[in-house]
Amino acid sequence: MKRTIRHIQIAVSIIAALSACKKTEEVVVINTPMTVVAMAPSEVKDSQVTMHGEITTSNKEEILDVGFILSETKQSGSTILQEISAGKQKLINGKTVDFTLTVKEPFDLDLIYQYEFYVKTAKGFYKSQPVRFNVDNINVTDNKLVLAYLGETVLFKGNFKQFKENYYLIAGGNTEQRLAFTLKDNKTTLAVTLPKSGYYHGNKLAITLQKPVNGREYVSSKQLIETKIVAKITEPSKNSFAFNEGIQINGIGLPQYGYADDLFLLIDDQRIPFTNNLFFRQIANLKGESFRLGYANGRDSIYFDKEILLEQPSADNITLATTLTHPDCMIEATGIDFYNYFGDEISKILVGNSAATGFIGNNGNSIYLTIPNNLQDGKYAVTLTSGLSTVTSKQKVEVKRLHWDAINQNIFFSGDTAQLTGNFYNTVGYNLEFSGGNAVYNSELKNNLVSFKIPQLRPGQYKIKTYYHGYYDSKKYYAPEEKTIEIKMPIISDFSPHKISSEYAIILEGKGLSNEFKFYIGGQEVYAYTLNENERIINIPQGIKPGKYKVWMDTNYGKVEAKTLLEIQ
Repeated sequence: MKRTIRHIQIAVSIIAALSACKKTEEVVVINTPMTVVAMAPSEVKDSQVTMHGEITTSNKEEILDVGFILSETKQSGSTILQEISAGKQKLINGKTVDFTLTVKEPFDLDLIYQYEFYVKTAKGFYKSQPVRFNVDNINVTDNKLVLAYLGETVLFKGNFKQFKENYYLIAGGNTEQRLAFTLKDNKTTLAVTLPKSGYYHGNKLAITLQKPVNGREYVSSKQLIETKIVAKITEPSKNSFAFNEGIQINGIGLPQYGYADDLFLLIDDQRIPFTNNLFFRQIANLKGESFRLGYANGRDSIYFDKEILLEQPSADNITLATTLTHPDCMIEATGIDFYNYFGDEISKILVGNSAATGFIGNNGNSIYLTIPNNLQDGKYAVTLTSGLSTVTSKQKVEVKRLHWDAINQNIFFSGDTAQLTGNFYNTVGYNLEFSGGNAVYNSELKNNLVSFKIPQLRPGQYKIKTYYHGYYDSKKYYAPEEKTIEIKMPIISDFSPHKISSEYAIILEGKGLSNEFKFYIGGQEVYAYTLNENERIINIPQGIKPGKYKVWMDTNYGKVEAKTLLEIQ
């Protein structure tokens, strides 16, 4: 009673101290219980049993001892015969503890025994459910590990004469998964059919005998033999694949995580680690455009009947989107999945016999390549090579150096359109260069006719040349032709109306007009609104007196007047 009162006093003191704090922090320590399990014995003899146990869920408790508790089972309950320590061990989830016990007195053939796996820690004692067994002469003659396929019926030689009708077999310790079996050859051969699924290459699967004893509810378990599942790979549904197309590897019992130390694919005489997806581009030292595919699983080495063939891209399917171009310009080829046949990049591109550069784009549906700048005028096929794939286009690209032979006129105002006729192509951009360095980009391109808008330049004569930029280094490639044109002084052609009230506006017409020019009515500067290239709207200033006025503009090159006076009424 005094101890109880003392405990209450301590608890009240702690609560009071915690209540006095402005901030509290609650720490919850969760100790997950350890879970242990015992498995069926792998060997039972007259005076010997091999027991197995493992931790399926561990925690952070220090393990002091592990072992087994052997008991004799009766209808009235179980009697502990012996507690067997396996010593202090450092265990992790899934690690099995195996212990072979030899008893002084032989096991009674008419009794049922059981053992439990236990783990002692600094904080607790954990014990598994019991596994029951009894002694018999049922055994497999050769107890070596058997490599087997899922769904395979495996034959075992041994002594099975004591098999009773109510005995059955299970997979491992799973009592819900019974295995089909038959006894042959006067009960000296046991034929067991393994499960068709649920296990993977490398998994070990014990075949466990379950014996209901004396019609009672107790079942004695005994591991007869252990098998190891090996994968069975099926032949691919097709045998022709592109260089970068995945060869899907399917089968039964394939590794759960796509890899296994002892499973290999056979490529002719090569062995490579198993992979779910095989590519031609992964295979080193491949001779030719085909190979024999097979697999080795530790038990069998099997080659499939049909060779795997490399599917080459068809030249009939490749289309050159551009068939007319200049040196150092880019063209596009389409028609096939370039990623599929060549991978991420094409290692070698030829235009005719000249090396070119390029890249795959448009999600693999196009390749963009640059015409070599040293090509002479002519027609050339395109050849693409990467890895084991190669194809030459049936279409040819015609390469011509830039030339032009005519211009629509020789005299221009700024803002006029100059049209040049020559071998101008829609896929190339062109520039018109004036002596002095000014240049403009083409405004329109159609049917070998390119248009340029004449820029605002000082009136005078200019030599003109045309060129395009190369794709990679922006080098200028000039046509050899030059011509001299004249750019005239801007003019005011007219304006309307000639008579107007001060509240209205006039429309001024001219050539070579610019927004940089200043416009005047008499001596008063007015604002001009652009109507189009050759027209401006000019508001009449408020308060201007009636009379006749000059309409003029101040260009960068001098004063330009209209021929007619504006009359303001």
